[in-house]
Amino acid sequence: QLHAGRFVTRLWRMVASLLLLIAILIGQSIYTSRQQHEEQAVVETYSVARVLESDIANLVDKVRLAIHTVATEQERRLAGRGTDEQAARAYIAAIHANLPDVLAIRVTDAAGRPVYQSEFADAPAPGIEEQPYFRKFREGHFSGLAISEPHRDGPDGPWVVDVARRYEHPDGRFAGAVVAPIPVERLVTMLAAADVGPSGAVSVRGENLGLIARHPPFPERGRPYGAP
Repeated sequence: QLHAGRFVTRLWRMVASLLLLIAILIGQSIYTSRQQHEEQAVVETYSVARVLESDIANLVDKVRLAIHTVATEQERRLAGRGTDEQAARAYIAAIHANLPDVLAIRVTDAAGRPVYQSEFADAPAPGIEEQPYFRKFREGHFSGLAISEPHRDGPDGPWVVDVARRYEHPDGRFAGAVVAPIPVERLVTMLAAADVGPSGAVSVRGENLGLIARHPPFPERGRPYGAP
């Protein structure tokens, strides 16, 4: 009986050791698998982010080139070397026709009043003079590209993000701005093309990390397309 008891004890110890070893192996396998899935998720997220970054950067670059071209032509007109008013309107309309991602191409004077607008030449610009970027153009000599926070294009218009730059008189004085509003809906459409899974989300934020566009939108905010 004594030998049998020792045998049973050793047997149970072996079984316990075997179970412990199996548990360790299973734990290591789960940990390794989790690490691999996390690494794969990071790689996939990075790839999606790079694709979206490239798409949005390409859109902004096209808009930047368009408004730079219009601003340069405006400066030529102010210097007496550009086209006449009718030709300028046709020129801006032609540029807008090749840039369907923007709502319009607008040229304002130094007070924010419309000079040319590609979609309706004589309608007032929707509060451009109140935008922070316009005040920055007017009060300083910032000649780079400005991208606004999301805002409505007019009282009942769509949510947009303005891409803008200033243009100048020959003596360097502020003459006005060229503005191309991009509908937030267009940005959300670009974001919606990314496969982030049923519980995932993707967003675009500005320099101050303010939300510009998000897919899917926040339903509780009551605003379309994820606009803040």
